[in-house]
Amino acid sequence: GMTRAALPSADPALDRLDRLVTAVGRDRDMTAFRALFDEVAPRLKGFMLGAGFADAVAEDLVQDVLIAVWNKAAGFD
Repeated sequence: GMTRAALPSADPALDRLDRLVTAVGRDRDMTAFRALFDEVAPRLKGFMLGAGFADAVAEDLVQDVLIAVWNKAAGFD
């Protein structure tokens, strides 16, 4: 996989996601989590649908992933 260091640091979308994940992890910020969910969920679901998952399965997986983000965000670097 691609490491964080390999990604361009001048990408405002990535910087925004970094700030949202940091706010979720450090502050348990529900507003930041909602913004992160709104930003990431459609893309993640599209990726899963493209990989051949059924719609309901993709929806469940997206929710599982984002719940894991909420629970583990404080440990993300």
